[in-house]
Amino acid sequence: MKDTKKNLDLPNFVKEQSKIIDSLQKRVNELNNDFEIEKDCKNRVYFFILEKGYFDEYVAYDRDKQRQI
Repeated sequence: MKDTKKNLDLPNFVKEQSKIIDSLQKRVNELNNDFEIEKDCKNRVYFFILEKGYFDEYVAYDRDKQRQI
């Protein structure tokens, strides 16, 4: 009788696991989207620094920040 009960619960177990997987996949997609947005922003700032000729100033700024750490 226990085997029958376990077999009847299996579809519900699979449904619950599927919901968990879907939820995790949604979160992974959100994190990936956030990562892409941040990466794009950093790339735009980097190109701005290069285009405006601020690379030397950036290097000095970064060097000072590293000393503070």
